[in-house]
Amino acid sequence: MNPSDNDRLMIAVEDALRTMPEAPAPGALRLRVMRGVRSLTAAPKFVFPWLEAAISLMLSTLVAGAGSLLLGLSPTTLARLEQTLRYFFLVPSNRPYIAAFVIGLGMVAACLFFAVRILLPGRRAPLALRR
Repeated sequence: MNPSDNDRLMIAVEDALRTMPEAPAPGALRLRVMRGVRSLTAAPKFVFPWLEAAISLMLSTLVAGAGSLLLGLSPTTLARLEQTLRYFFLVPSNRPYIAAFVIGLGMVAACLFFAVRILLPGRRAPLALRR
């Protein structure tokens, strides 16, 4: 068949589709289509994210507690606290404690980073965590 015959046949099919009356869909097809539409419109089950709620509650309590503690201190107490911290960081025998504190903060930051990477929606879990 050459291209001009193909074009004429396509034009004839399009004219027939435009002018012929529409026939109703078969019953079995209609039932399957409607069943598929109903399954798509069903709302997904609500799952409360307990871990995220617990983490946000803990962090908000921590920030509010630290803020109220620091704002509620008198200037004299703040000056003593600053003096104590300066003394703590300047004494050479306290350097292992400072190093342990910095390493601990780094570990907490790494854990938070990986928790956020895993818990963010739309991200796939690593292979070890998939079921």
